[in-house]
Amino acid sequence: MWYFIIGIIILYVAYRLCVSIVFPKMSERSLKKYRKDFFKKNQHINSDKFPPLKGNKD
Repeated sequence: MWYFIIGIIILYVAYRLCVSIVFPKMSERSLKKYRKDFFKKNQHINSDKFPPLKGNKD
């Protein structure tokens, strides 16, 4: 019984870590890649007119 409760707690902690750390990093990386590809394909659009992404160093 204790193993089940400890397992549930570990799964919950892993879920919370993924939701708060891993998934936002993955989506931010994907968004940066998409933005870079978008401006590369659409060179007539000036990327300086758009606000930079949070943490964007490009």
